[in-house]
Amino acid sequence: MSEYESIDHYLKDLEHALKGLDPALIADALDDAEEHLESSIEDITSRKKSPDQEALNLAIEEYGSPLDIAEEYRKLEPVKGRENTTKKEKRSLLYQIFGVYLEPKTYLNLVYLLLQFPLGIAYFSYLAVAAMLVAVLVITLVGIPLGILFLLSIFALSWFQGRLSEAFLGIRMPRKKRKLMTTEPTRQKIANSLNDLKNLRGFTSTPTWRKMTSILRDPRLYTSGGCLFLIFPLGIIYFTGIAVLVSAATALTVSPLPEILYVPVATELFEDTWAQLGLAWFGTASYTIIYPVIGIVLLTGSLHLFNAVARIHGRMMKRLLVKR
Repeated sequence: MSEYESIDHYLKDLEHALKGLDPALIADALDDAEEHLESSIEDITSRKKSPDQEALNLAIEEYGSPLDIAEEYRKLEPVKGRENTTKKEKRSLLYQIFGVYLEPKTYLNLVYLLLQFPLGIAYFSYLAVAAMLVAVLVITLVGIPLGILFLLSIFALSWFQGRLSEAFLGIRMPRKKRKLMTTEPTRQKIANSLNDLKNLRGFTSTPTWRKMTSILRDPRLYTSGGCLFLIFPLGIIYFTGIAVLVSAATALTVSPLPEILYVPVATELFEDTWAQLGLAWFGTASYTIIYPVIGIVLLTGSLHLFNAVARIHGRMMKRLLVKR
């Protein structure tokens, strides 16, 4: 007979048994166990009409003890680690500085940071509009199931953001759609919730109430929602910074071209711009020669900066989106 009084009790023991593994892997293991046990208990209860405690014992016996499950995950983790670990070659100082142009990771990081701008706008717009709509409709019966779907959508969006971070940054993120694995279509979920709401006195014992309280008690709901909102201002900062630095570096690098190709209009515009800034001498040919050097140094430094920002952003995403 199982010694566990609840699923939470089982999950705490499983989390303790998995200690030392990657937090994202632990999150996947806990979510998989929770989904399996909840589904098994519901199935056993409906088939055998068993009490909740007996159904829990049978579900745990079928799934396995925390130590057995943890051992299976530990067998998989070293294999994955060996596949992903590559021996780092000692690079020369010159390559460490300018090799950033040859590393595919640089361009993946750059694209990822640029993507945060449109994604941030999309996340913020959806969350703001949906939250207002749910707040208005919550006084009606239909508002509660819509509210549950809205909360589930936060998990879905955070899962997508995590998968995007793993694809571009190579950071291990949760791969399981927590609390979203269900065979019921959305229309059926709403119908079931409305049916539960018909009996207000017994509502606290319905699946809809249990689902709602389970979601609201999950700290990842709030960290995920905060993360999605945070991407909006960060996306603006990233896009602005990349646009300014890359544009300035490119302009400085190609500034001698009007002189070389003899384009009088461009040359006069270039010289007049410096003159209006009170730096007419800075637009002369003697100074124009050093502009490409400044541009290349600025661009190289910018790419290193973008890589550092992407690494910090990835760690922040893991901190906010992975249960610890």
